[in-house]
Amino acid sequence: CWSPEAFKATMTAASSIVILTDAIFSLIPLTSLHHIRRSVPHRIVIAILMGLGLLASAASVVKTIMVHRFDAGGDPSGNGISIALRASLEAIVGIIAACLPCLGGAFLRLLSRLGI
Repeated sequence: CWSPEAFKATMTAASSIVILTDAIFSLIPLTSLHHIRRSVPHRIVIAILMGLGLLASAASVVKTIMVHRFDAGGDPSGNGISIALRASLEAIVGIIAACLPCLGGAFLRLLSRLGI
């Protein structure tokens, strides 16, 4: 069984790597956005869709904060479940963020039908 300090150190190291890679993979496509020959509103929509990976980074930050509060409360099982929930949320948000840019054309058609 791990001590709370070892658990915190391991989760912090793993979360730091995840946060860093999520941020890098979200921001790299944005560097070439000015080369795309589209109107400014289209580029803004593309930038928003590509930047959704930063939401996965935010979920990972919340999970890391929860890990550091793991032994602060009196209910370690509840805290563990809360951390597991945040980890699942992080993975789900990452998958959604990875899939949404493929729907950019459909999203733009929806916005044009709405008059935006």
